[in-house]
Amino acid sequence: QQQRQQQHGRMDANTVAIVIGILITVAICIGTAISAAPPPTRRVVVRRHALPPCLLPLELDNGVFLATLVVGGQRIRACIDTGSQYLIVSGKGCATCGADFGQYDPSTPSGALALNAQASEMRFGTQQEMVEWRTDSLDLIGELAVGRSTCSDDVGVSDAVRIPRMTFGMITHHRGDTAYNVLGLSSNHSRAPPPFLDELMHEGEVKAFTLLMRSQKGVLALGDPSPLRCMYGTSLGVVPLVRDPLREVGVPFGFYMTPLRRLSVGGTTLWENGYVLWDTGSNYLSVSSSTLASIRANIGKGSPPIELSMPRKQGGSLMLSFSDKVYRWSDGTLLCDAHDPGWPKKLNDRVVVVGSLFLSGCALEFMPDRATLRIARLR
Repeated sequence: QQQRQQQHGRMDANTVAIVIGILITVAICIGTAISAAPPPTRRVVVRRHALPPCLLPLELDNGVFLATLVVGGQRIRACIDTGSQYLIVSGKGCATCGADFGQYDPSTPSGALALNAQASEMRFGTQQEMVEWRTDSLDLIGELAVGRSTCSDDVGVSDAVRIPRMTFGMITHHRGDTAYNVLGLSSNHSRAPPPFLDELMHEGEVKAFTLLMRSQKGVLALGDPSPLRCMYGTSLGVVPLVRDPLREVGVPFGFYMTPLRRLSVGGTTLWENGYVLWDTGSNYLSVSSSTLASIRANIGKGSPPIELSMPRKQGGSLMLSFSDKVYRWSDGTLLCDAHDPGWPKKLNDRVVVVGSLFLSGCALEFMPDRATLRIARLR
C-alpha cells in the first residue's frame, strides 16, 4: 500500500509537470501568435450619404503639393490645384505621358467611359492634355496620425473614404514641361462632366475643404474643417469669395478670387481695387507684365515686403505680407508675369495670382457655397 501511494505520488507529480508544460507551451504559442499578428487593417468608409471628414497628407514637389489617391484600385499622386476643377489622371496607354506620379489602366473591369462627355483638351499652365472622360471607384487615403500628432486623439475622421463611382479625365496625349496628375478643387457647377468637388459633395451638402501648407508637407481636409482648427495659431480672418470676374469676360473656368484693396511694396501702393486669385497648382506670385515691372522697380536692391490688403467679410482689412525670404529664390525670384494672354488687359492688370510657395505656414478654408475663405497662420 505504501508503495502504491508512492507510485500515485510520482504519477501526480508527473501529471502536474506535464500540465504545467502544456500551459507554458500554449502561452508561448499564443504570445507568438499575438506578436506575429498583422497590424489592423485600414478602416474604409464607403461614401453613401454625407462625406465623412477625411485628412489627406500632402508632400511638396517642385513647389506644389501632392496627395495620394487610389483610382480604380491603382495608386496615383496628384497635384492639389485650386485653379482647376477636374480630377485628371495619366492613362497607361499614353505614350507621351510620364509615369512618375502613377497611371490609370483603362482595362480595369470596374471602369467605364463616362456618358455624355466628349473628349476634351485641358490646359494647366506648363502642361496641355487631351483627355477622355471615364468613371471608376476613388479611394481618398487619409491618415488619422496627421490630426492626432497635434490635435486631440478624437478628431472624428476616417482612415479612408471610398467613392464607388467618380468621373475623371484620363490623359491620352500630353504636352508640356511638367506631367502631373491633377486634383482640381475649384467649383463652377458645370453639368457635363461634373467638377470633382461638385460630384464629391452631394447636393445639399456644404462644399468645404481646407488646406494646411508648411514648408515641405501639408494636409488637405475634405468636408468639415473643424478637425484641423486646433492646428491654427493666429486667425487672420474671413474674406469674401467674389463671383469670378473672368467668367463674365468669357474665360470658361471657375477660380477662387477675393477682392484686393491694395497691392503695395514696402508701403508704396502700386495699385488699388483688384483681385487675388488663389491657385495652389502654381508656385509663383504671378502678375501682369506692367505690375511686375513696378514691383521690381520698387524692390530695387533692398528687401521690402510685398503686401496684399483684402477686405474682411465682417469689416476691416486682412493683410498678407511676403518677405524677401519668400519671394526670392536661389536662382532669382518667385515672381512672374504668367497670366493667360487671353485675359482682357484691364482685368489682367488688376489680378494677383498667389501660388503654393507663398502660402507656407498658412491654413486656407474654402467654402464656395457660402462664398467665404478663412485664412489663418499655423502654430
